Amino acid sequence: MRFCTNCGAKLADDWKFCVKCGHRLPEISQPEKPKINLPKDGRLFEMEEMNWGQINVTSDVMVSQMWVIYQTGLVISYASYSASGDSDIQSSCLSKEEVQTLCDMLSRFKDYASAGRGADGTGYNMVVYDVEGKESSKITGYIYYNAYLEELRDFVKDIPGLSFSCYGSAAPQFFMP
Repeated sequence: MRFCTNCGAKLADDWKFCVKCGHRLPEISQPEKPKINLPKDGRLFEMEEMNWGQINVTSDVMVSQMWVIYQTGLVISYASYSASGDSDIQSSCLSKEEVQTLCDMLSRFKDYASAGRGADGTGYNMVVYDVEGKESSKITGYIYYNAYLEELRDFVKDIPGLSFSCYGSAAPQFFMP
């Protein structure tokens, strides 16, 4: 919500003129966040969970979350929001046993490379890397009704220490009275 700089009338954020007095409103510029670029060396697995459904553009909702797991067990995650962009990076670390469990799970990944595609709802990009850091298998689409892919997703989503709000930092400007 914003207000006219001439008469003080309440206005929507995207209006260019005041509906009460006709005054031209100054442009609102938001600082642009730099795009997150994570190191590619040593990657083991990436998973991105995306909202492929309709998004209300008058709010600031999470549209995707990315997890990158490295061979050392380091896990990096961030979320992207419809208005505020990418969140800050959060990190965690898997134990050696958890890395081994994940590697065992990923050894079957190629068998599922033909996961269904979709255009509405929650979709996934999952990428497995070989020991040299090159992409070896990839899935893009829905994973519903595929017990293996759902188990893999749940393993990654349950990594402690990585949590994001469903609303981004710009949400208060949309919900203020």
